[in-house]
Amino acid sequence: MSKFNFQKVIDNITQVKRELPMLLANDAQKYYLDAFKSQGWNGSQWAEVERRKPDTNAYKYPAKKGLSRRTKPILQGTGRLRREVSLVAGNARIRYERYNFRVTLTLDNNMVPYAKYNNDGTKNIPQRKFMGDSPQLRTILYNRINKYMDNVWKA
Repeated sequence: MSKFNFQKVIDNITQVKRELPMLLANDAQKYYLDAFKSQGWNGSQWAEVERRKPDTNAYKYPAKKGLSRRTKPILQGTGRLRREVSLVAGNARIRYERYNFRVTLTLDNNMVPYAKYNNDGTKNIPQRKFMGDSPQLRTILYNRINKYMDNVWKA
């Protein structure tokens, strides 16, 4: 009788294929939500918004009154974009080989593409990346994989 339980390892690998992709998706989602908390990406801050710059017309002559617009976090006007990002893992297409995230915002069945415009930037909108690949995220995912795979070989 062998001390090494090979069937247990095979069962663990089957479990890995089921569980690990979702764990990675959840780690990535948490990383993306942290971008909203820190108002930046990979240690660099997002470009400041006009409504918070004292020397701009948006600061002096706002369309809506109230001081909260001067202190409200960037990209969190209604909170809709952040809420959509908080759902990406649950809505992701996840397979063992890969997973894809997509933030799709709809309003009255019309696409509202500002998520892509903010994440990628345009001629008139500075890039305020909140989703995508990054060295820091890869390290988080790599550590998760290593920790999880260590348990696979514990038969």
